[in-house]
Amino acid sequence: MRLPNHALRLFVAAVALTAASTDATAAVSAQPAWAGFFHPGRATGVFLEIQSQSGGETLITVASGGQRYTSPARLEPGTLHRQWLAVVPATEPSLLIRIDEPDNPDYREQIPLRVARRPIVAYVSMGEVPLPESRRHEVVAVDPALLPDDVGTYSTLDALVLARSGFERLSESQISTLLAFLGNCGRLLTIDIPAATLRLLRAQAGCNGLYLAAAHATEAGAAADRLLTVKSNTLPPASQLATMQPESERMQIWWRVTIFVLAYVIVIALLAASGRGRVAIAAIPIVATVVALLVWTPGVREELIVWSETSQGTQFARYRGLIRVTGSGRGVRRLTLPIGGGQPYAVAPHKAATFSTEPDRPNAHRVEIPVSLMSRSLFLLEGTFPVNPALALARGGGQPAVIHGGSRPTPEGMLSLAGDIFPLPAMQPGQTVQIDTDSPLPPDHRVGSLLRARAGERGAILLPLEQIERIDSDRTSGVGWLMVAPSTDEDESG
Repeated sequence: MRLPNHALRLFVAAVALTAASTDATAAVSAQPAWAGFFHPGRATGVFLEIQSQSGGETLITVASGGQRYTSPARLEPGTLHRQWLAVVPATEPSLLIRIDEPDNPDYREQIPLRVARRPIVAYVSMGEVPLPESRRHEVVAVDPALLPDDVGTYSTLDALVLARSGFERLSESQISTLLAFLGNCGRLLTIDIPAATLRLLRAQAGCNGLYLAAAHATEAGAAADRLLTVKSNTLPPASQLATMQPESERMQIWWRVTIFVLAYVIVIALLAASGRGRVAIAAIPIVATVVALLVWTPGVREELIVWSETSQGTQFARYRGLIRVTGSGRGVRRLTLPIGGGQPYAVAPHKAATFSTEPDRPNAHRVEIPVSLMSRSLFLLEGTFPVNPALALARGGGQPAVIHGGSRPTPEGMLSLAGDIFPLPAMQPGQTVQIDTDSPLPPDHRVGSLLRARAGERGAILLPLEQIERIDSDRTSGVGWLMVAPSTDEDESG
């Protein structure tokens, strides 16, 4: 049987890149996720298989541009080690893999990637049904054994088509990662999945299950195209998160600027008043440098800003966090990452960032970057975390109210309702608060404006993320919010 051209290309792209040492005691296989297709600025991944006869510790490094992604691995003698590693490719479409292990101390392989011009749709285990042809999306065939178990690898994927035969072959870690992808509002099209399983998936789906659909194998391609037409509900971009800086932090910056300007003007005025005009002119660069160093806060400063969203009745919230790092001296800085579950990546490709994985730590991800005086770097965190919203909005025929159905107190927050933003007081378990609709917050309220835009006409509740306040670093400040939207089943939920 003659394979279509696109299927032949996918088959060739899926061939493992294998290298062996001279004594044939070790072998390494590496292949990119999604047949090498990726969207610039979004994470993809590489799948590695290492077989070593002697075993031991090894360090896996994947480089792209100036960025490096490293992960240690423990190799057992005669056992096949399998591992996914999420990476964000730089401008050039390729990955350089380097593995240092006893049997093969200098393995290097260049893996080509392909920039996707259309949405990427992965089809998992379609059985005897041929892959559909589509002019609207890239068709990628994926064996169930090669479905990633690192949620960061899904970032570049636009939709996943999963047949029943493929779902039944997934491992526990793969299913867990799939649920995280679904909870993060990823598009999933199920093919001939039993109704009971579909209900379980729907319970885990984010965005009220808007991006979860079902179809028969013969209509998979058309159903995938329809699912892609559903507008993506992406979280606020880095540029919008950057404006969510706390007022106290903004005041500190403006106080530094004010002190700098006043000190500079006073020193120059004193020199000029003393009749030393030439000295004053010559001293301008020296005075400016000295005053700037005096008012600038010593040490590296990190700011973490997080926006997260969930729906009433769901078990996960998806989040996007922005880490802003400002340096005041030359050196190397290891960032503090208080939220786990996501692979951090640079907003713009960083010239010399090292992203590492330390599996034995509570938060496995680490980032090290070089810093210098007044340098600024931006990194994003994305992922999901478990949540059980305690507040519900009751909108009956009278005045709207918020009901606390949880077991722990909640802090002060906000409520979006009919295009207005209202303050929400701290609440105790079992308490009901009537909302005074005659006293909305000012329309230019920074956080309220974002809540209004994200909530839309259905409204939502916004609460501060308390865990952000407990960051184990005296150089890191954090602020974050959790938006709880109504469920599609209950308009009275919030």
